[in-house]
Amino acid sequence: RTPDPALPAKGLLRSRHNNYFTLPVLFIMISNHFPSTYGSQYNWLILAGIAVAAVLVRHYFNTRHDSNRFAWTLPVGALAMICLAYVTGPKPMPTAPEVAKAPGVIEYQPLPETAVGGGAKPATAPAAPTAAPTQAANAQGPSFEKVHSVIQERCSVCHSAKPTSPLFSAAPGGVMFDTPEQIQQQAARIQAQAVTNQIMP
Repeated sequence: RTPDPALPAKGLLRSRHNNYFTLPVLFIMISNHFPSTYGSQYNWLILAGIAVAAVLVRHYFNTRHDSNRFAWTLPVGALAMICLAYVTGPKPMPTAPEVAKAPGVIEYQPLPETAVGGGAKPATAPAAPTAAPTQAANAQGPSFEKVHSVIQERCSVCHSAKPTSPLFSAAPGGVMFDTPEQIQQQAARIQAQAVTNQIMP
């Protein structure tokens, strides 16, 4: 029986597809370590940009032994990755004058319905101060008591030695906010996850 030449041709096409999408698939597999990508409102566009840049890089390695016609794909892909890294990078921290102008209260932001405890607004929201705070008080920011109350409401259901969320039997990543010392140790990560990237409620 004469082999059908269409079958190996299809196999070659599938192999080429697998070859070019190796890097994008690998990134998707480890993307949970990069919340600035999937936590963005433009996550689909960021993923598409990473896929295109990865395909360009892969095309360079596939063709570099035959000719240098596609040598441009490597610097273009690298430049695209640098641009994406800049776009998805954390926002700069506010300067001293901006901090001084910031209000000294924490505004209530409703939890998303997909979050643990989300979908329902609490009976009372934090009350605004009766008198306008001074500029010095504004510069200091909210008190630790206010920060602690927000963390207890939104974070400690999961990030605790004994999580109350049915989704976890232990604190995710071993991160716990049971004591003030634990909260202060994780202050930078709280800033990055909940304020800058806004991927935590």
